[in-house]
Amino acid sequence: MSILTDVLDSLGLLYVPEEAKNVLFWPPPTPAPAASWHPRLVEGVLAHPTGDLTRDNALRPRVSVMLGPGATLAGVATLLADLLDDITDRTTAAPLPSAHEVLEALLTYSATHLTNTPTDRLVVGFRMPLPVEIDEAGGTWVTNLETIQGWRPLASALLKSARDTAVARLPIDDPDAVRSQVTADLAGVGDLTNLGPALAARTLRNPYEPVLYLYELFRQVHTDRTDDEPGLGIAILAVLVQHQANLLATTTGGAAVLRRLWSALSTPAAAALPAARQADLVRSRRLVATALGLATGTGPDSWQGPLEIGPTVVPREFSLPASASPRRRAPALEVAAVAAAESPDGQQSMVLGRQLSGGSIDKYGVFVGPSYGGRVDPVDFIDDYADAIGSDPTQAVMDDRLKVVKAITHNEGWLDGARLRDKGMVSTGIQQWTVHGDDEATVLWEHFRGLDPDHFDLFLGLYGMRTQIWGASDTAASPTPTPADLQAANPWADPNVLAFPQVVPADPDRHFPRFVTLLRVDAGQAPVRMPTSAGNVPAGPRLPYFRGRVAGGVYTFTETWSARVRLAALCSIAYCVAEAQTAAKRFDRIFRDTNDAGDFTVPGAPHQPGTPVPRFTVSQLFTSEYGAALLLDAHINAPGHLVDRLNSHGGLIRRSDIGTAIIAATRTATHPGGVVAFDANGDFTNTWLERLAQEYQVARALADKPQRDRYIQYLAGVIPQNPAVRGAVYRSLSAVPGSFAGWGP
Repeated sequence: MSILTDVLDSLGLLYVPEEAKNVLFWPPPTPAPAASWHPRLVEGVLAHPTGDLTRDNALRPRVSVMLGPGATLAGVATLLADLLDDITDRTTAAPLPSAHEVLEALLTYSATHLTNTPTDRLVVGFRMPLPVEIDEAGGTWVTNLETIQGWRPLASALLKSARDTAVARLPIDDPDAVRSQVTADLAGVGDLTNLGPALAARTLRNPYEPVLYLYELFRQVHTDRTDDEPGLGIAILAVLVQHQANLLATTTGGAAVLRRLWSALSTPAAAALPAARQADLVRSRRLVATALGLATGTGPDSWQGPLEIGPTVVPREFSLPASASPRRRAPALEVAAVAAAESPDGQQSMVLGRQLSGGSIDKYGVFVGPSYGGRVDPVDFIDDYADAIGSDPTQAVMDDRLKVVKAITHNEGWLDGARLRDKGMVSTGIQQWTVHGDDEATVLWEHFRGLDPDHFDLFLGLYGMRTQIWGASDTAASPTPTPADLQAANPWADPNVLAFPQVVPADPDRHFPRFVTLLRVDAGQAPVRMPTSAGNVPAGPRLPYFRGRVAGGVYTFTETWSARVRLAALCSIAYCVAEAQTAAKRFDRIFRDTNDAGDFTVPGAPHQPGTPVPRFTVSQLFTSEYGAALLLDAHINAPGHLVDRLNSHGGLIRRSDIGTAIIAATRTATHPGGVVAFDANGDFTNTWLERLAQEYQVARALADKPQRDRYIQYLAGVIPQNPAVRGAVYRSLSAVPGSFAGWGP
């Protein structure tokens, strides 16, 4: 404690900075314009003699606080003193305690609760019940000033010394470490229901802390011990009563846990429980449904899931104290081994109780928002998780695709990279997938949902997001596509998902729709489609959903969604696998997009008189790793430039960059500077294929072109090795025609 603190203590005063009072109250404060933020506070007999959770489910509910960033025990005491000042009906003559006196009393009341919590677990999200109880019958809050005054002399000196220590940050859980810990914890456990009480206690102590652990636990149980999954959920909920579940539902961490428990209680294994367990199942489902505010179903004891009708209870996230304001710009890229902890720089945000950087706020044209390059290296991840990423369509094809994907990642971004500073609104991951259309981030997220529907719900569904496969047109005026339209537009999607959008695909690794729209599921509402913007600027319902606004022609985005998608990449192996698989699948998209547009003609192509002029696919034109990298980089950043732009009458408005490169590369009577495209057998010459790739590099029209061109040229060794290009391995890609086999069979 400081000298100032000692002086104030001697005067019976308590100095507390504002951030020390950063908590979430339960029950949540009544919003304005109510006369008071809480019910009437009266004096009576307290049922709980201490502030621990031993009989939390047996006695009256208590007002509680969850400690946020910067919160201290002294801050909690100040808030409690302010609350006690509002007392109306009195039954004792005890004086109103000062904040300093309340602190002494609170340290005694909470001594067992605090000392049962090791220092390394006193972190953001920790729940502290207060000596204020809820009379559910009378609708009042109850306390006792005489009892509070009596606790003061018993305050622990050890706890007094920690009164001004802010709670520690919740760590951003390493997914490999969590997976290993869960595997170890499950080893040798025969009856999983024995885990229920401890898991419930852990969640009630801190609704935010165990969420990622619990999701991994249920993932492993669902995969390896499917029939035990509902029993484990019932065992956790068996020790909870309604007011405890209600408290959890008001926090993002607790709501996420309840949603995962709801999933466990809604499986075929749950429906198959013996009759003797059905009453326990119904009781558990009712507990969760009531806490979340789920809509009732059509039958008795039935409810609609959280993505069918939005839960009416909206969970809360912590605010950040002033000390979390950005001090320096967030680095463009961080090396994970060096930056094992999240950077304190850039615009900070809270997600599931975890603090992380959303990036630095800056302006780009008429857009203002955050950008963060990331710290999870995709090259290491792809190498480490090759088995999980798989071999679609063959191992050789996937290997070649991933070689190019990895090579150009420094041109694009890292797995947890995020940017909200252009018309794409949200740009995320290793290929800067955006949300203004239906063929980028929305496809990634639908693929992620197929791989891990529970992680999709945790990182995206919790915020009212649903994905649904759609047709090529998705404006407000677009009709709902017919089943035939859906099938034609999405040849790589699981047919069952086309018919039933929320089912899990039979083969998630190969479930790749081409077009996916977004639905918004607000509290108490059915899902509403958020169509794409009809124009060339962000507009429509996606703009406010992703925390964007427009004023005076300037579009401004907050760091909220940057942090959300970053946490998914930092903490979900499935999310990063989805990124790698979707990145590799882009080669099929390039082939399909250009093929749908009619492919390409090459001057002088041999053909019989009277027969159609031959047309050539990108797989025939770009056969080197260098050419494939140029195409991949261009499709990520300017996909529309790979095909001709035509007017409504079929007239050419703008020739594709590929078409421009073909003309520049090919020797003709009017262009003798080109090279011969075909040999005597009618096959492309290697010289022409090499020249085509070079001319395509020149013709590419995209943002940051000089930097992007130089990077890929360096990779292929078509420019000198010196000076070195950051992040590039010289000649790691081949410019030799035929070196790329990633177009598939």
